[in-house]
Amino acid sequence: MSDLKLSLETSHRSESEQSSRMVQLTAEVSELSSKLSQLSADSERHLKEVQETHADEVRVLVEEHKLKLRDLATQLEISNAQRNEFEESCQQATLEAKYRRYYSLNNVYMLLADKSLSET
Repeated sequence: MSDLKLSLETSHRSESEQSSRMVQLTAEVSELSSKLSQLSADSERHLKEVQETHADEVRVLVEEHKLKLRDLATQLEISNAQRNEFEESCQQATLEAKYRRYYSLNNVYMLLADKSLSET
């Protein structure tokens, strides 16, 4: 009977130790679960902040590029207008040079004709 009593006491001690260990593990699980929830909330908050910051930076960059694009478009319009004016002035200068050459040659022919008439 003493063996049975000893076995029963050992079983109660083991059960008590297991129960105590179970309470300890349950507390650890609860603590880890709480830490995980806090970490998850912190991570979500940080991610949201990063996304908002990124969105703000993208908006600023888009606006800057829109302004630069408008400036470049304006510069292109001005350059095209200047090129057109230059091409028109070149055409005008070419026409004037042709007319001057024509009138100079015409004047030379007239002088030569007058000279040949006066010699005869």
